[in-house]
Amino acid sequence: MRLWHIVRSRCRTLFFRGGRESDLREEWQFHLERETERLEAAGMHPDSARQQALKMLGSVEQLKEECRDARGTAVVDGLIRDRYIADFVVFNPATVKDTATYERPHQYPTGIEYVVVNGVTVLDPKGLTGARPGRPVYGPARQP
Repeated sequence: MRLWHIVRSRCRTLFFRGGRESDLREEWQFHLERETERLEAAGMHPDSARQQALKMLGSVEQLKEECRDARGTAVVDGLIRDRYIADFVVFNPATVKDTATYERPHQYPTGIEYVVVNGVTVLDPKGLTGARPGRPVYGPARQP
């Protein structure tokens, strides 16, 4: 079950990256202000205190990168960007199940959380989004 939570967390990171990174920026800003206040209370000049706090905490971009590394999304985060084409499926191996039969071959499988085609979410936990960004891929046997 832990694996499933990791996969869901990474999906949220990929699809809702802006929210997570803005939360991280806000938390970093909070700690920067507290550290600056602590140094000022110790008698340091406000400008020097802020510079010292920045040195101690590092940059927010460095922190974001460390968090991406810790979440294991740094590689994917570097590959999935606006205007990039990406197709992928996110599923839980413990619950994915093929529901199609010979009598009813056009049934959707269960346990699939996300499907992204050309960088556009086609299926999310709520269901089909209605987007149809893909195009058919034809093999060499197709006649024009």
